[in-house]
Amino acid sequence: MIKVYYIGCINNASTFYRGLLPLRLLSEIKVSYNNGVTSGASRFSGINTASREDVLDADIIFSARAADLQTTRFLTQAKANGKKIWVDYDDDFFFVEKNDPYYGVLTSVRQSLIDQLVVADLITVSTDHLRATFIKAIKGALGGNYDTRFEARIHVVHNTLVPRFQSFPALSVDYFERKIEEEKLHFLWRGNAAHRFSFDMMRNFAKVRFTCLGMDSGLIGNSIRNVGAMDLVQYLNFIKSSGALYFLKPLHDINGNECKSDISALEGLTAGALTLASPKKEFVGKPWIINVADDDWDMSELADKVRALGPKEMLDAYDMGVSFYRDERSFDRMQQLRLTRIRTLMES
Repeated sequence: MIKVYYIGCINNASTFYRGLLPLRLLSEIKVSYNNGVTSGASRFSGINTASREDVLDADIIFSARAADLQTTRFLTQAKANGKKIWVDYDDDFFFVEKNDPYYGVLTSVRQSLIDQLVVADLITVSTDHLRATFIKAIKGALGGNYDTRFEARIHVVHNTLVPRFQSFPALSVDYFERKIEEEKLHFLWRGNAAHRFSFDMMRNFAKVRFTCLGMDSGLIGNSIRNVGAMDLVQYLNFIKSSGALYFLKPLHDINGNECKSDISALEGLTAGALTLASPKKEFVGKPWIINVADDDWDMSELADKVRALGPKEMLDAYDMGVSFYRDERSFDRMQQLRLTRIRTLMES
């Protein structure tokens, strides 16, 4: 039995998709954890009071989205005492624009994050582009001291849903036919104030029924529904009863959005919905995701384009998406990737 000591927030999306929950579902792993604290001004977790006994007993220290100086010092000391260090990230924290609401926090912890990545024995990230971004950032930070062996330590483990939530409704041509015959097509967007720049790419909601989940959109009308923030389990249950035909994923043109995973498209499929998304790296070449250029987020025009697709084309796209996430991105497949990396780490 491999013993892992987990540092990080235990009640956020990262924990659910790629942190404490997947670790606890690995049969070969015994997990103890420190409930990291999260500042409202930060995307990061920070270490709370660590259990000395659990740390000493652990084989691996796992740090989830933590970059504060205290955590980095803790990891450095743990490594000096023979512990393996594994860190995990699912966002770009390096190439951040100044108008990003987290810019100040991210720049203040950047050196600590670099130090943490350098000390780590294993780094897991959510997408190929995020891996390339971290390599670029470390190369830039270390300059002539950069060691190419760093690249062998950073690996992609895609975001996916645990089996309880990765279930898909059995749909038919009739289902999609009924949906596109509705007077106003139902579109759904989820996010928070940090995604406001992307949200503002959308306009003209006259011909659609629109659900905005997570923040007040500022839109009003009989066909507009603003739903407040909810925890992830509530959200996943909510979307399955929402009846939306398409999920919306506008992503303005920054490196961080190129790093995004397609987990929202998977969430959509569990709710019987397809996706309209900007052509970022994880959102292209997938028939269940229709790409929308930056200037084309007119909701009424998109509703007309969606109706023109036809129910059989929608069903075929849905079925291809379900097959992809059941096979290529299944929870079991991602768990096997984790186990492979953990075993290699223990052998190193």
